[in-house]
Amino acid sequence: MLLDFISLEWKAFIRSASFKTNLAIKVLMGFIGLYFTFVFIGLGYFLLDIITQENLDPIITMNRYLFYYLLLDLGFRFLLQKLPITHIRPLLSLPISKNKIAIYTLLKSFLSFFMWIHLFLLIPLSFRLISLDYAPTAVLAWAVSIFGFLIINNLLNLLLQNKKSILFLVLIFVGITLSLHYFTSIDYLTYIGGFFEMFYYQKWFFTLPYIMIIILGFIAYKNYLNNLYLDSGIAIPSRNHKDWKWLESLGNQDPFLQNDIRLITRNKRSRSTLLLSLLFLCYGLMFFKDINVMEVGPASSTLVFSLIITGGFILTFGQYVPSWDSAYYPLLMSQNIPYKSYLASKWRIMIIGGVLCSLLSLLYLFMDFQLIYPLLAAIAYNLGINTQLALLTGAYIRTPIDLSKNKNVFGDRKAFNIQSMLMSLPMFLLPIILFIIPALLGSPKIGYLAIILLGILGVIFKDLFFKIIEKLYKKHKYVTLTAYKQGN
Repeated sequence: MLLDFISLEWKAFIRSASFKTNLAIKVLMGFIGLYFTFVFIGLGYFLLDIITQENLDPIITMNRYLFYYLLLDLGFRFLLQKLPITHIRPLLSLPISKNKIAIYTLLKSFLSFFMWIHLFLLIPLSFRLISLDYAPTAVLAWAVSIFGFLIINNLLNLLLQNKKSILFLVLIFVGITLSLHYFTSIDYLTYIGGFFEMFYYQKWFFTLPYIMIIILGFIAYKNYLNNLYLDSGIAIPSRNHKDWKWLESLGNQDPFLQNDIRLITRNKRSRSTLLLSLLFLCYGLMFFKDINVMEVGPASSTLVFSLIITGGFILTFGQYVPSWDSAYYPLLMSQNIPYKSYLASKWRIMIIGGVLCSLLSLLYLFMDFQLIYPLLAAIAYNLGINTQLALLTGAYIRTPIDLSKNKNVFGDRKAFNIQSMLMSLPMFLLPIILFIIPALLGSPKIGYLAIILLGILGVIFKDLFFKIIEKLYKKHKYVTLTAYKQGN
């Protein structure tokens, strides 16, 4: 049965309308995965040398910071790891046990790259510890225990996806612990390190994480099994929406803008773009501290975070045009609607969100007024260039979004994934290159000014860029329609 499921997954992949795009993305992802594999192997081999150079004990030091490593792993999983999804509609009419479908879907999560990449760090690290005369059985028990905690992270990622209240509690806990470590002299890492040291000194303790794995695995399995019904995925709860009469006045002037505002305010998936924008705005609290914006290295990183802070909404909303309308996109394409009007409306909603994020970002000037240079450069570039690049990127990301569903059977598709991240890289590279060249020549202010001028040029030549984007959308019109039909 397992081989049958794998065969169906492979046929779905090679027969999809976006097979060539998916194949290219997966090849690129393979090279990125290979790069990180070598990085983890090198880190596992040389980590002990780095620690011993500081005259620190390797076991004590690694256990002190293992808590942060596990938190980072969980965070990256939540942002980047796709949930295992099985299309159950054709399977439920076949003589296939629901238990097998649920178990197969659960096991798919353990095939993730995020699951096995850690072995390339743990294995060379364990061999280095043994070569330094640490007890082999103790090292093995410790490494197996850490891998057990990583498996727990995988299961927590599955369970926390639709449990927003638990996720917020975890974030609050992380914020409190990081604040204690950063702003006070309380050394709570000593106690955390002592906890993980038990798995080295008490070898039988390695069974504890695996007992937790069995418990969490059973909970995840029951969760999948209980949602293995079509009606659990398509049930639409009744809600009383606000009328917002003022939107009616937009109907004659800009019907798409009216619909987009309702889209953002009425649907959980689209409202998440607003939440992500607010989270991006908080990045400055972590990175805008004692930064010299006239030094090339610190200024470059400050410029990147300024682009994220001021353009969070543009990135999260714009890249999924026209996917937000995938449910009725065939209907739109059958109407006498100019593509330019449709794209211009999306551009306007991004401008509104971008201006609001930009105004809020100016509060960072109370921390350091020198931040005015990267912030103004980022605002100009986001509003002038990135709004159009986001629309351009959206033409290639054909991920259907079904807003009529309360939730998918096995969890929501993520608004943030690897493909959208790769497509957004050019949105950051151009301003960085534009800044670094004059900055290396001793004129950082000229670099900021060049970015601002580029943003202004983007606004001036907006109509020309829109013609190019409109032609691209028309060229890929039928490929997009086919992808949305398959996805829906």
